[in-house]
Amino acid sequence: QLVWDPNTRAYMDKKIAEGKSKLEAIRCLKRHLARRIWRLLYANTNQATATKTIVQVGAPGLMPCTG
Repeated sequence: QLVWDPNTRAYMDKKIAEGKSKLEAIRCLKRHLARRIWRLLYANTNQATATKTIVQVGAPGLMPCTG
């Protein structure tokens, strides 16, 4: 992604300009991408559950203790 995506390259350059080493900048990039992916997955999950119809069924009666 560093080779092809100009936004990723800009993010890396920004982190290196902040004084981070290349390995630290890559670690920051991984975290940044993980947060973006998490937000996408979480948004899709919330959207999917919002469209489902939830039917609640009453709890079954308590079973007597036979001990």
